[in-house]
Amino acid sequence: MVEFDGDGHWDRRVFVDDLRRQNGLVLAGWTVLRFSSADVLGRPAWVVETIRRALAAVRAAEDAR
Repeated sequence: MVEFDGDGHWDRRVFVDDLRRQNGLVLAGWTVLRFSSADVLGRPAWVVETIRRALAAVRAAEDAR
């Protein structure tokens, strides 16, 4: 799962809710990647490469089973 954290995370309630949701996803077996607007807008190639690496790691883990 990929999450985009925009300016709403300056609000403590939004930040806390997102952390709780992420913890639930991780406990359910999901891999969660979070990116800031600065990364998405300023480093898009890095974001894409990070997602590709995560997908490759998941595929490798599945193949190892």
